[in-house]
Amino acid sequence: MRRHPLARARARPTRVALFPGAPVLLAALALVWAPGAPPAAAGGWPCAASRVHHRGYSGAVTVPTYAVTYDTTIADTHAARLTFDRVAGRATLSAASGGVFWVELRVLECLDVVGVPTGTPVDAVLQLEVEGWSTQNCGGSGCGVLLDATVAVGADSASANATQQGPAGGRVVPLVGTPAVPIHFVAGAPVTAHVVLRYGTGPGGGGAQGVAAGTWRVIGLRDGVRAVGSAGSDLTPVRPATWGRVKALYR
Repeated sequence: MRRHPLARARARPTRVALFPGAPVLLAALALVWAPGAPPAAAGGWPCAASRVHHRGYSGAVTVPTYAVTYDTTIADTHAARLTFDRVAGRATLSAASGGVFWVELRVLECLDVVGVPTGTPVDAVLQLEVEGWSTQNCGGSGCGVLLDATVAVGADSASANATQQGPAGGRVVPLVGTPAVPIHFVAGAPVTAHVVLRYGTGPGGGGAQGVAAGTWRVIGLRDGVRAVGSAGSDLTPVRPATWGRVKALYR
């Protein structure tokens, strides 16, 4: 199988045990796909539903959606706001909590390329530009904040995180990064990409907050080729990155 020149640089999402029983909690957060027929993507290929997941004291809620834009505020002892805009290629998460809490925004996007004949292979890179922060005031056991942003295509994934462990007295951890993964197109056959923002806290007392925002773009395309999303969005940067610039991201 032909390997992409950047395949060796792929990264895996960080896994952190926040508190005793965290693996059980994470295992319980299995999400379901939405019923019904999804809309056709750029090349006529159906794209699965995006998912918004919220777990507070009153139980877990999963909201599947095919919307082009999404914006909601969820209040359940704690509060979270999750948004995405497929046209802009952007998703955000902000949350505050004081005990066991979990929210996850998973945007599924079908991407294709235009500017070349159907069936033409095109190699590029899907990049997520991330910014945000986490903070917590917690002095006992069970303290910890998970905050991360992940971009994935197939088996390749990369993450940035502002995760904290243990007691903290107002410590602020920045969330900054540009995780990126190779993406292999065949024009006319859209590829499914995942953009995931997550926030979670353990049973420790004290308040915690997290903010994450991510913008996704396809870089490293040859001249005249553009990447489009299922909402008709153009996900090619205004100033396309050269292969030299793309490779520099991994040095």
